[in-house]
Amino acid sequence: AAAAAAQTGHSAEVHGGRFAGPAARRRAMPQPAPDALGRARRLRRGRAAPPAAAAGGSGSGADDTQPSSSAEPVATPDASQKPNKNLLAELSGMWGKFIPLSCCFFFLAFANTIVDNTKDTLVITALGGGADVIPFLTVYGVLPASVVFLVVFAYLSSRMSREKLFYTIVGSFTAFFAAFAFVYPYTATVLHPHGFADYLLTVLPAGFSGLIAVVRNWTYSLFYVMAELWGDVCISLLFWGMANELCSIREAEVLYPLFGVGANLSVMLAGYELRHLSSAGVEWSSQLSILMASVLVAGVGAMALHRYVSTRQACRLQTPVKVPATTARLEEVEEAAGDALIPAETTKPAGSEPATAGDEEEPKEKEKLSLKDSLAVLAQKVELRCLAVLAVGQGIAYALLQVSVKGHLHMMFPNPEDFSRVMGDISSATGACTALLMVLSPIIFTRMGWRVAALVTPMFMMWCGAAFLLLSAGWHAVHADPAGWLGRAVPALGSMEMLGYITALGAAGYIFLRAAKFALFKPAEEMVYIGLDSESRTKGKAAIDVVGAQFGKSGGSMLQQGLLILLGSLSGALPAIVVVYCFVVRNWIGATHTLADVVESEKGEE
Repeated sequence: AAAAAAQTGHSAEVHGGRFAGPAARRRAMPQPAPDALGRARRLRRGRAAPPAAAAGGSGSGADDTQPSSSAEPVATPDASQKPNKNLLAELSGMWGKFIPLSCCFFFLAFANTIVDNTKDTLVITALGGGADVIPFLTVYGVLPASVVFLVVFAYLSSRMSREKLFYTIVGSFTAFFAAFAFVYPYTATVLHPHGFADYLLTVLPAGFSGLIAVVRNWTYSLFYVMAELWGDVCISLLFWGMANELCSIREAEVLYPLFGVGANLSVMLAGYELRHLSSAGVEWSSQLSILMASVLVAGVGAMALHRYVSTRQACRLQTPVKVPATTARLEEVEEAAGDALIPAETTKPAGSEPATAGDEEEPKEKEKLSLKDSLAVLAQKVELRCLAVLAVGQGIAYALLQVSVKGHLHMMFPNPEDFSRVMGDISSATGACTALLMVLSPIIFTRMGWRVAALVTPMFMMWCGAAFLLLSAGWHAVHADPAGWLGRAVPALGSMEMLGYITALGAAGYIFLRAAKFALFKPAEEMVYIGLDSESRTKGKAAIDVVGAQFGKSGGSMLQQGLLILLGSLSGALPAIVVVYCFVVRNWIGATHTLADVVESEKGEE
């Protein structure tokens, strides 16, 4: 302020023979670092700082004291710099959060890619297995486990800090996968009840073959359930929950799409590992041991990074999850510290008054809601209702699509080594495609808006997914009955060459679907949670991310297994699956438009 006054020939304290008042005297007092304070205000409040504040002083003080003749020289430099803002400029004050969170996401996504591909290889290529095992596993394995986990999570979240909860859950999953590598050599010969499963095949209809395979290979089924929960729990719930506690809405618009940069590298690295082990001629049991060792290292790395972040952000992560993430004292600390990570010992800014007894007892007076009451309250929020529709719709559509894609891949690559290799190729391609979308996602979010970013995934699923399912239904119809009306009209549709093209289309759609989900759909979904209260972000997010998504997958799986039992094969049920698929994705698109109206209205109010 003094420099601005000197530049225009005015005193810092006197203007026109009068004292400028308290505002000018406040300007003469020692001020916090302008860059950190201004950046914190811009990020936390979602608006740009006034030109005078950016010049180095309090915005209100500069506006109150500067005369009209001196306003131009002060504002001109900032006005000229404003058009030069870019992504790196916005990211300059966020590296302290971006680097550790991206690395943590890297380890979690790497482990998720390994266990996700391994679970498919185990249950699809096992004795009596196949793609028709997935619907039964989803309904009778993954869904009950998700409900049990929701109850356990609600219990632990009210008794543990977010830090301890992260260690407990990630450590338990990591220990299970490491132990599985030791018992795998004995599963097929000792632990699996092959005699009992063979007896069930003689007394049950052919449509129950998938359910019998679940019982026959029960250790693989357990691995499948744990691998499914890893993505929903460790990434969707724990990681994004931690990120939501640490990032403001303005920071999320820049950081959330970029968090996937590390995740994309991990997906490509995991795919390369899968392909390299298969191409090197390593037998499947040895491959599994190496893969589970990699998961163990990734889990330990994620917990170590979480420890680092929690010690630097103790104000937020070392309190119980039920406590609101933002308090007046925390806001005061962030105003003084800017975007820098807050040390664990920092609880109050220097010179602030000690907390009174009433302030300390205020959180204790807050009524604790049970899980049932919390869900009843959260059901009244339009944001959570739309998010639930999105989660269920995405789960059903994904379940219907993935079974057909993996079934075609199993037809092309029946043994576990080849199947694991092609799944590794798909993972590497998914990482590359996601990296491209990650680069484009900030542009999509900032220039095209939340609506367009959230609609990319369902619109692609509507057109590409429906085309693949229609062609698959046509191929199976022609292959089963070449003399039928479709076989006579399009005889080439039932050839093996056409099967390769259809499988390639399905694999390409599957790759883009997963890339768009992580680069656009999930960040757009998580941005909605930031604007909600603490109760909605914890128990509501747990209900939607874990149970809602699994109910969606279970809905598609229930439909598929019902058709399997009635028709005996998945190929005969494909025409009905196409109709249901299009109906579900259409409702997903409608809910996205409704949620976009809410998000855009709230952003306008801000």
